[in-house]
Amino acid sequence: MLSKRGRQYRNLAMEELLDQGVAGIRISDHVTVHIEVYAPDWRWRDLDNLPKGVLDALTHARVWGGDHQVDELRLIRMPRAVKGGMPAVTIIRGADGQKGGRATETI
Repeated sequence: MLSKRGRQYRNLAMEELLDQGVAGIRISDHVTVHIEVYAPDWRWRDLDNLPKGVLDALTHARVWGGDHQVDELRLIRMPRAVKGGMPAVTIIRGADGQKGGRATETI
């Protein structure tokens, strides 16, 4: 069961994805995901706690069928804080993230 805070995050993510026009695009390919993490302040945080919520929000918004499609996941702690914090997500569809591989499309 998702906590109240988790539901709030998921709803906020859905609004943002709708505004960006990517909610409901239903990617069927395997993907590479890069997440640039902008923390809300400079307190110490475990970077590995973030991706589950982000990937689940993308699944809930029907950006893809499920996070089982993610073949590569890269997290990058950015060198500046942003009020409220935020993840900046890049999805590379149909790719293994390597040059010379299959055709790619970045979302």
